[in-house]
Amino acid sequence: MWASPTIIERMGLEIVGVSDCHYNGTPPYHERVLAVNIKDGTIEWTFTPPRLLQGDPACDWDFGATANLGTGSRGVPTFLGVAGKDGTYYSLDPATGELRWQANVVFGGFAGGFIGSTAYDGRRVYGATALGDVGRFEPSPNAAGCEPGNPQDQLIQEPSMHAFDVVTGNLVWQQEQSQSFGATTVAGGMTFVGTGISKQIQIRDAATGLLLNTLALPAGSDSGVVVAGNALFFGTGTSEQGTPAGVFAYTPLGVPPVLRTRPQGAIIYWDHDEQQDFFIDPAGPSGTIVPTWDPNGQMCLFPDGSGRFVTGYNPTLPEQGLGTFPLMNPPVGEAVWDRHGNFTGQTIIVPGPYTNPGSTIGGDIPPDQANSNTFNDNGTYTGCVFDSHGNLFAVDIGQAQGACPPPDNGRLIEWFADTDYTTYCILFGPTMGGDAGTGHHVDGSGGLRDPGTLARDDNDNIYVPEGGALDPATGQLPGFGRVLEFLRPSFPADASQCPGPTNMPVTPVSFQVFIQGSPAWQPFPLGIARDPSTHRWAVSSVIGSPAVAWYNDDGTPYIGKGPLPAGNYSPFGIAFTPAGDLYFVDIHISVSPDGSFGPVDKMGNVFRVPFTAGVPSQPAAIATGLSYPTSVTACDPTVQTCPM
Repeated sequence: MWASPTIIERMGLEIVGVSDCHYNGTPPYHERVLAVNIKDGTIEWTFTPPRLLQGDPACDWDFGATANLGTGSRGVPTFLGVAGKDGTYYSLDPATGELRWQANVVFGGFAGGFIGSTAYDGRRVYGATALGDVGRFEPSPNAAGCEPGNPQDQLIQEPSMHAFDVVTGNLVWQQEQSQSFGATTVAGGMTFVGTGISKQIQIRDAATGLLLNTLALPAGSDSGVVVAGNALFFGTGTSEQGTPAGVFAYTPLGVPPVLRTRPQGAIIYWDHDEQQDFFIDPAGPSGTIVPTWDPNGQMCLFPDGSGRFVTGYNPTLPEQGLGTFPLMNPPVGEAVWDRHGNFTGQTIIVPGPYTNPGSTIGGDIPPDQANSNTFNDNGTYTGCVFDSHGNLFAVDIGQAQGACPPPDNGRLIEWFADTDYTTYCILFGPTMGGDAGTGHHVDGSGGLRDPGTLARDDNDNIYVPEGGALDPATGQLPGFGRVLEFLRPSFPADASQCPGPTNMPVTPVSFQVFIQGSPAWQPFPLGIARDPSTHRWAVSSVIGSPAVAWYNDDGTPYIGKGPLPAGNYSPFGIAFTPAGDLYFVDIHISVSPDGSFGPVDKMGNVFRVPFTAGVPSQPAAIATGLSYPTSVTACDPTVQTCPM
């Protein structure tokens, strides 16, 4: 056994590949993949390649590469794959070891097949195969190969660089002259591998296999490449050429390596113009973590410490003038991003029949007929929050975008972590009318009126600002906003308690009014956040005064901090640093002479507000000229992994 193990922490398993010095694949373990129970060492399952069951020649077809593991939310294993010296990549069920798919690319052999470990990025597996069936053979050391009559059994085998689709096993691309004994690395949309013949590092485009660059080396490199900051690190020296041996660092233009260090201040994130930006408190720097590709709504970090996060999304349209981008499927949902702002390919959705053109993945939000079926004005997910179990809650606004008064077809939805967010309950939403295609009454009535960003307390109660609520005295419009507290004990335990066609709880969830706005006090609340410096709640009002006010846990006003008075800004989402400094996004609402109102393009801002003895300073802008910012999120890098 010469492969390093792969640990499936969630299952308590160690995955190892086994070799066979006699090339016979002797049962029960030789040339097989084993799942070992970490606690007691028992074998939970054994994978036997189909070729062994069919009878194969005495070839050197060890498993020596480390297995690739893919996990979903909260460490749930979703992918397990391992490559062998038989030139085959095997995708296995992590729980049982059953074969999902296999893909053979070369014959393999003594110095061939996959010797170095492959790389996995959630969408594809990448790996270089070695030379071929050349070297010392048993039991006939002078033979030309282990199966001389097979035309595929060659001393040098091509192609030698391969990329597989992780779902189907189909080859995405292959390239030649990349034979390697070292591991393949994937990072930043590129693959890196040290070649075994030509003494170079090859850098390819991960999507196409196009050779982007080569780094000539003084000796071969079998070490694998580490990508960190602006540098590539790797070792040189092989059994064929022992000198010069050492560790090399390559950087653009030979500048000194610069490694990313953990920021000392809180990191602030906000959405605007279909992108996600950041700022390191208190004085920067700032930048973009997700370029223009659909983020729209509150950003929420997974509670698993991975640094991954979700945002609401809907299509970036050509008429917005921001460019053309691949459509996420279905048209509206929550997108999952990795800690570096790369789209993982996972969307969290309510399934239904409404798809993007050419797609088979549908959601339950119908096209916006008034805007040529663009989807852009229906069902935007404005708010989200994870509970302590990792379940995701989000609200969509229905048809409230730009509507005054807003309709009551917003929804509060819960997705369950133990199914990797593939099952859900519509906790609260329309109960009549609307679309008949799903039974969900999308765009109907009886739901929330213009819900905003979300928050939760230590008991997993969920707080939902509802900016367009009815007048509490008359039950009529125009009304005054409020904040609702949805009570955790009333939530369903799983999706089975929310049967179709409505997918709403059999027993309705309970909620109460936490804060009630009025014409004189926060008439249109849309943001809520916990202030760690006071252990109180803060609520923003996008219209009226005060702009931000603080509340006790029973909903009564707190006088120890604030309020922030109204000004030339329209606060939507709010967030706090650990020290209690306030950040808020200004969506910048303007009222027209005819009485209509809405956000002004390129007039939005992000403001920072420090406090002295509870008294707010004048808000200072850290970002200006934004279009339609809605939310702001704060991450403390001293206690969690923050996206960067």
